[in-house]
Amino acid sequence: MAIPFYLGGYFAIEKCLGSSILLVWQMYNRQKAKDFGFAMASALICGDSLWGIPASILALAGVKALFCLKL
Repeated sequence: MAIPFYLGGYFAIEKCLGSSILLVWQMYNRQKAKDFGFAMASALICGDSLWGIPASILALAGVKALFCLKL
């Protein structure tokens, strides 16, 4: 419960969105969701990690984020 307070609320939002996608996927095709669900989760985690590099560079450069992108 305390992790979002330390790391930010966007982790909880990402996990909720990923779980919702998997739930809808299971409704349409349970077998493919079972087979490829872990691959999709890994890709989403990797994509989130890859965004950390440009975000760090932009923060060091002093670029101000848009209102919708502030954490």
